[in-house]
Amino acid sequence: MKLISTLPILLLTLGTTIAEELSATDLLKRIDQEKPIKLTNTTINGNLDFTQLERKTRGGSYGGRVGRVKEFFTKLRAPLMLEHCTINGDLITYS
Repeated sequence: MKLISTLPILLLTLGTTIAEELSATDLLKRIDQEKPIKLTNTTINGNLDFTQLERKTRGGSYGGRVGRVKEFFTKLRAPLMLEHCTINGDLITYS
């Protein structure tokens, strides 16, 4: 009888530890929508390249006469919380 009464608790515990998976491309699309994002226990597959976000602001250029290199800045316009997440790829914030 004890086994039956503890089964729901065991199932609840297992249900909260199952990790989700999300591609880095899909996460970047969600970030571009400018809505708050909170991910917990999620595996992010691929390179999380913040330089690929849609909204970029030109920051300046440098390089003198050798050919100008342009700088662009990207701001996250909504909160992004990654809690106990794994990124299977590179985290790129500057190129």
